[in-house]
Amino acid sequence: VVSLIAIGLGLFAFSQANRWNKLRKQGWSSMAVRVVPDHAQEEASKTLLDTLDGSWRLAVIGYPLEARDAIAESAQMEYVGRIAHDKPILMRPKDQSTSRFEYFCYAKSRASLQGGQS
Repeated sequence: VVSLIAIGLGLFAFSQANRWNKLRKQGWSSMAVRVVPDHAQEEASKTLLDTLDGSWRLAVIGYPLEARDAIAESAQMEYVGRIAHDKPILMRPKDQSTSRFEYFCYAKSRASLQGGQS
């Protein structure tokens, strides 16, 4: 039984990795964002990004500060995946010199955030 569970988890992990690799090959999309200070968390533990159109807030956990700074300077990021409420996307800074940083982030629609936090 344990072996079957381990095999099942391995197949699931492989299918997820394969899905993200296919999305990478299709190409990265650019998005204009701004870094939002998160006073509830340590600066290094979570980075919040708001889209400039104001419709999405992206939360990136454990993102390197130098990559966050690159996004803050350029006000641009690249992503693969589909932006939807409570769904992951793979993102990185648009600046190619720091593009080795790829992290998952989760999108929340700004309308779903209580009190319209900024």
